[in-house]
Amino acid sequence: MIFCSVKFVRTSGIGNKLFIWARCLLFCESHGAMMLPPSWVGIRRGPLLREGSLLGGVALSSIFGKIYLFGNFISPSYTDRAKAIWKKLTLKVTNEIDYSPNAHVELLQFGRLDESFSSLVGKSEFIRKQLIFLTKKKVLNRILHVQVPPVIINVRIGKDFKLATKIEDFQTSGALRTPLFWFAEALNSIRKFSKSEVPALVISDGSDSELAELLRIPGVSRLCSSTAIEDLLVLSKAKVIIGSGGSTFTAWGAFLAQSHVITLRGQNLSWFNLDVATRGHVVVWDFADAENPKISEICESIG
Repeated sequence: MIFCSVKFVRTSGIGNKLFIWARCLLFCESHGAMMLPPSWVGIRRGPLLREGSLLGGVALSSIFGKIYLFGNFISPSYTDRAKAIWKKLTLKVTNEIDYSPNAHVELLQFGRLDESFSSLVGKSEFIRKQLIFLTKKKVLNRILHVQVPPVIINVRIGKDFKLATKIEDFQTSGALRTPLFWFAEALNSIRKFSKSEVPALVISDGSDSELAELLRIPGVSRLCSSTAIEDLLVLSKAKVIIGSGGSTFTAWGAFLAQSHVITLRGQNLSWFNLDVATRGHVVVWDFADAENPKISEICESIG
C-alpha cells in the first residue's frame, strides 16, 4: 500500500493548504492509498505583525482560529499521530512531481503550491463532505444554527492584501484589497435587477468597525465565527458570492458551493482556473457597471 502525506508551505493560509490536501485526498481515493493525518495548525509571526491586531487588520481574537487554524479540525489520536511520525521517518519519500505509476512508492508527499482547480473538476461535493468529516463537532453544531441567505459577501481585510492607490491598479497588480463600496454596489445592482431586498451575509476577517460601510446596509448581517472552517463551510452554502478578488478563500467557497462568484474586474478568480470547475460561474464586475451581462442568470439562481 502507498501512504500519502501533505507538507504545507509554512506561510500558507487555509486556501493554499486546501489545494495540497485536496490533491492528496483525490490521489488516495483513486489509488487506494492511505493519507497520514495532516498537521493543519501552523504558528508564525507574520499574522501577528503584518495582518494582526498589533498593527491593525485581522482581530487578535480571530487569528488563532482563522489564521493559525486552532480548533478547526478533529485532532488525530496520539496513536495515529505516532504511527504517522514513524512512517515519515522510516519510509522512502517520493515527491508528487516525481511520481510514476511504474515506480515503487512507499510514501508519496504532496507539497507543491499549485493554486489551480483544474485537477479537482467534478469533485467539489466529495471534497466538501470530506472537509465536514474532518471538522470539529462543535463547529458543525454552530453551522447548523446559521441562517444562510442566498448572497454571501466575502471580504478580505488582512494586510497581506494591499490597498490600491488608484482604480487602474486593479488592472495591473494582484493581491489588492477590494474596496468596501464595490461590494455595496454589487449587492445593490443585484437587488435592483431582482426588484427585491435580497438579504446578504458578510463573512470576513475584519472587525465590525472596518466593515461598518457594509453592515449599515439594510438586510445585511455578519457571521460571527471564530474558525476559518466555519466561515468556509457557511460560504459553501451560498447561491451567489460577492467576493474578494484574488482570494483563494473566496475561490474555495465558490468551488465548494458551485455558485456564481462576482469579483472586481482585473482581480477575478480565473487565475485559479475556477471557471471550468464551477461550470463558468466566475463573473467580473466593473466599478461603473450599471448591470452585468450575467445579472439575469445570477438573479435566477437566487430564486
